[in-house]
Amino acid sequence: SKLGAEIRTLGEKASFKKAQDLEGENKFAESAEQFERFAKMNPQSDLAGIAYFNAAIDYEKAGLIAASILAHQSLLSRKDKSVEKYKGQSRRILAKLLHESGRIEEAARAYWTAGFEADKDLSANLFFNAALLFQALGKNAEAIKNYEEYYRRTEKSDKAEALFEIASLYSSSGNSSAAIQKYREYIDQPNA
Repeated sequence: SKLGAEIRTLGEKASFKKAQDLEGENKFAESAEQFERFAKMNPQSDLAGIAYFNAAIDYEKAGLIAASILAHQSLLSRKDKSVEKYKGQSRRILAKLLHESGRIEEAARAYWTAGFEADKDLSANLFFNAALLFQALGKNAEAIKNYEEYYRRTEKSDKAEALFEIASLYSSSGNSSAAIQKYREYIDQPNA
């Protein structure tokens, strides 16, 4: 009925506002739980996407990093339209949280994936972060791929350093011909 639909809509808005009010009072753990509860109870709501995102952010603000990571992962696994516009930012934050939590390989993969979703300037930084992490893990092939993406996308004056790192990785992997080629490219760069 029309009255039932109106009551549901008002109930949704009241539940969402309750989470916002808790957030405004800096009760981030409670706010996160309320946003998450709202999103789960109202998956068809236009507010579900922002509720999932706010839950993840508020868990982080409350210092509940593991819960924030789970909330970001939950948001990223959703298929509904309400979360789509939050996925890029959520993936970048997730990568940072995983990195800070010492989950280096997961962070590197999250930075890699986020790099393809971001605009050109931001994507270069995300690929660079992934390259550094893969390099630290000794995963040279993945590091090389990320340094190459960084090199293609960045406008920074130190972009030639990526060629040097690629050459060094090829050299340490025993691929002398590729190392020589990249060292030559590095030498030929104006800022090298």
